[in-house]
Amino acid sequence: MDRPDVGNAAVLGGTLLGVTVLVDAGCALLVMALVLLGRGVSPAGARPAAGGAKWYLYGYRLLVLILLISIPVGLVLARVPT
Repeated sequence: MDRPDVGNAAVLGGTLLGVTVLVDAGCALLVMALVLLGRGVSPAGARPAAGGAKWYLYGYRLLVLILLISIPVGLVLARVPT
């Protein structure tokens, strides 16, 4: 099992069990995995071929950025008492 799987399982398990420390650890693993994914398609890394394939790369980067922003929002929501 790699980091995103362990991170997802930790977030899910911590949410269901009400253990916010487990949720925090899972989010940290997810952030690490997303940073590595983002670096893999950095401008110095993969460059799209000339033509119409650029929007795929920009869309992927945008999706990674949205996920990176949503993780802290989820952490705040996990601490809101119900």
